[in-house]
This record gives sequence, structure tokens and C-alpha cells, in this order.
Amino acid sequence: MPISGKLRGVMASEQEEEAPRAGPPATDRLRVQIRAAWSGVGSPAPPLVSCPCPECTDLEELLRGCDWRSVDRELAERLEQDLPLMGPHTFRALLPAFLLAALDAQSDVGEFLGYSLEPSDFNTPRFEGLHQAQGAAVLAFLRLDLEDCERSNPVYADGPRRAIEEYWCRFEDA
Repeated sequence: MPISGKLRGVMASEQEEEAPRAGPPATDRLRVQIRAAWSGVGSPAPPLVSCPCPECTDLEELLRGCDWRSVDRELAERLEQDLPLMGPHTFRALLPAFLLAALDAQSDVGEFLGYSLEPSDFNTPRFEGLHQAQGAAVLAFLRLDLEDCERSNPVYADGPRRAIEEYWCRFEDA
């Protein structure tokens, strides 16, 4: 489910389609929703990673003291492939940085983020602990991705659709 590239198309079409209407485009509303949902979340406490291997130890050192606000687009791009190495509380605490980076038209964040949001024996326990507003923000993010997939490349729509149907739909009423 490669998100990057697809959401850029949504953002470009929103700017063309929604410019005359009042109110921010969907991506701007989603950015506000993500920031609000994680507004009280700070730096995750150690341990930040899942194991003591050298790669995880390096990641732990890099992430120590970081919160989602300090992970800019460039760092999110660099760390996206390390999402599976992050411990569950680290994943939840830093998730908004990756969601926001994926919404950036210049970002390459997407593929590992997409896979990290699909329910599985590994991923689903990492979602537990998100509160209603956070889950609703992820749901809105996946819906935006799904819309774009259905419009631009339907072969990729199965990932976000399955993620929504099998897990994230529980946050519907936030």
C-alpha cells in the first residue's frame, strides 16, 4: 500500500477543486485533526525499540528525547523503514509525524507507513493504546488514501480498505 505519490495526487486535485470553496481542503483539516489528537503526547519513555540488536540500539539513541513534533519530514523519510523496529508505545507516540509527513507533497513517506497501519498479528497490538481521537485521525488518513487509490490506481485500494474494515472502522464515531 504505497501511500506516497497517491496522496500527492489528492492534494493537487484538492487545490484545484476546492480553492473556490470556503474552508480548508481535506488534507489541511486532516493535519489539524492529527495535531489535535496527539497534542498532549510527548516523548516516549525508553525502551523505544523492540530488541537490543545493533540496528535497534542505534535507533534508540537517535529517538531518545524525540517527540512527534521534532520528527520533521526528512527524518520521517529516513526512519519510515524502521517503523517495525519501534516498540509499541514509541510507534504510537511518533505515528503523527509519519502521518503528517505522508500528507506533504514533497515527502517520500508512505509504503512502510501503509503496511504499518494494516492489521496483523504484529501490527494490531501496536495500535492498542491509541485513544478515540487518535484512531479517528488514522481512519481519516486511511480514507483519504483509499479515495485516492480508487481514483488513481485501484490495485492499491485493497490495503487501506482492508485496514479500515478490519480495524480502524471501530473509531468511526470520534
